[in-house]
Amino acid sequence: MFCGKFAIDRQMVQDFESGPELSIDEALGSPKRRRMSVSGTVSDVVVTEAVAGPSNEQRQRAQFSIGAVGSPRKLPIKLWGEQAKELHVKEGDVVTIKDLEIGEFGSRKEANLTRTTKIEVTSALDEEIEQQGVVSAIDIDGETVTVEISMGRTSPRFKMNSQVLCELGEEDYVIERLDSLHVTFTVRNGEIVQIRYK
Repeated sequence: MFCGKFAIDRQMVQDFESGPELSIDEALGSPKRRRMSVSGTVSDVVVTEAVAGPSNEQRQRAQFSIGAVGSPRKLPIKLWGEQAKELHVKEGDVVTIKDLEIGEFGSRKEANLTRTTKIEVTSALDEEIEQQGVVSAIDIDGETVTVEISMGRTSPRFKMNSQVLCELGEEDYVIERLDSLHVTFTVRNGEIVQIRYK
């Protein structure tokens, strides 16, 4: 038997871990416990202060639905505890959610977040929203910068202009401080328009 190093397709591993990207209809037709990624528009956002959780303990619960343009079907998504407290999506946001798990409540399909779920807001409403988090990743492509900001259990990605990035300092300075750079930032239409140290 031959033993030794072999090449691993990292993209294949990442796709396996977060599940395939499915349409809302495919997600609703999936069996329980299937992992997947979905994209759509957020609606029906409800945050409840304290309800009996799956183990009958009192925990905060949040839920929202995502749907595709032109389809009446929606996928309900439920969050509990810390995930519910840190929910940062709003009605009308367009999101991509990676590594969801399908469940069932009664006879109704719903999705639940896992430990590794990531919610990326790809387009938000016109209003400006000030948020806080830790810069965890950055991708610079000419004048366009994509930045991932850890906000508790979620790490949404936002676009911004390279001039906005300069508000934090030189590019090398920011990259050296990934995962420790605490920032306050303002988002409009899913794009960071202002950012500063917290």
